[in-house]
Amino acid sequence: MLAVPNRKDDMMTTDRSRAEQRLMNKAVHYLSRYSASRQRLREVLQRFAMRKLEAHEEGEVALAIDAVLDEC
Repeated sequence: MLAVPNRKDDMMTTDRSRAEQRLMNKAVHYLSRYSASRQRLREVLQRFAMRKLEAHEEGEVALAIDAVLDEC
């Protein structure tokens, strides 16, 4: 039998955490639709994290949001 490649490994080419990757995807999607200040994007990402990333530690999410904002 052939081994099926792990799709997650293919999708994540950098050392980003899963939370940071999801936040980056959200930020890119949001910024492709709207012009937003850094503060507005932070609010959007915080709301997204409250709804979708509740399983992650709060500190990890806060660091991921800061990392995403630095890259945007």
